[in-house]
Amino acid sequence: SATARLIIYLPPGYSAGAHRYPVIYEVPWGDSSWVTIGLPGYLDALTNSGAIAGHIVVFVSERGGPYADSECVDSYDGRENVETYASTTVPAYIDAHYRTIAKPAARSVLGLSQGGYCAAMLVLRHPDVFGTAMAFSGYYQAAIGSPQTRNASLPFGHHQALIDPHSPLLIARAVTASRRAGLCFVPSAGPRPAYAGA
Repeated sequence: SATARLIIYLPPGYSAGAHRYPVIYEVPWGDSSWVTIGLPGYLDALTNSGAIAGHIVVFVSERGGPYADSECVDSYDGRENVETYASTTVPAYIDAHYRTIAKPAARSVLGLSQGGYCAAMLVLRHPDVFGTAMAFSGYYQAAIGSPQTRNASLPFGHHQALIDPHSPLLIARAVTASRRAGLCFVPSAGPRPAYAGA
């Protein structure tokens, strides 16, 4: 079994009070890219200025597993369980150890590229856990094949019966009107990435 790492950002003022906070879960790369661009500093500044409410941000890493790209799923062969980890294990741990607002409406998933796919997929498959997806340059079809996503099919073992239930474009069609009312998606992408919207 592999060990995964969580990095937890706490907003300014967290240690001084009893306030409860919404949580943003970043998947699947942990803190590497986001810390490099200075996200914690930006969050501090935005929170301190009052531009945004304070949030706990949990950077959820998939690194160390058998698949180069986990696609945030429980792999077909049982060797990697990233979907269960990201949608059950981590939120339960964070709610038990930090002052969170433990409701789907106060839990968001944020991701870039593969993480954009993960954000949309996790929110659609787990609306009882997450209420918002923030997908940056993501794709919305599981196991998509392109030069940028050459490993995306591996965790599915090329089994269509596993691919379809993890494809946001297909899942979204089945979302009932009452469930739609509680979901929020914030997609962001350039106009012509090879895999966008495929």
